[in-house]
Amino acid sequence: MSHDFTELVTVRLTKIDVARLQLERAIDLFVNATDFVSAITLAGAAEEILGKLVEDLGKKNALNELIDTSKAMEIRLYGEADGEMKEYVSLANYFSNRLKHLNEGADLIFNVDYEAASLISRALDNYYLIQGSSTEPMKPFEELNYFGYSYEL
Repeated sequence: MSHDFTELVTVRLTKIDVARLQLERAIDLFVNATDFVSAITLAGAAEEILGKLVEDLGKKNALNELIDTSKAMEIRLYGEADGEMKEYVSLANYFSNRLKHLNEGADLIFNVDYEAASLISRALDNYYLIQGSSTEPMKPFEELNYFGYSYEL
């Protein structure tokens, strides 16, 4: 499919539309192993939009669930969880944020597939909390069962 670019393309997109498109493209890039870095940035953007929409519904989003689990593990191991919320968020989004701002600091060495899968999973969790089901382009990631759990509600 091509576009001749002689006319401007105008669309109206809701927040959920934008996040869904970003998430579906991230999944396509991940499943086909064509570009894990772009999958991370797209999934991270989708996860952020969807997370806010989940909060707007009065529910706990995937990032906050992750933080609660991290704090519980920290308490179990060390007797207390003394980190600030901002620190947990920064750690959970470290590589996604570094990829967006790579003009600072050293080169990155990390497992891009794992980070992409983690962000895609968080975005999918949020998408399900809002929509109740996935779209066809999301199913290939669900079928991978990357982290060993089902995405069905």
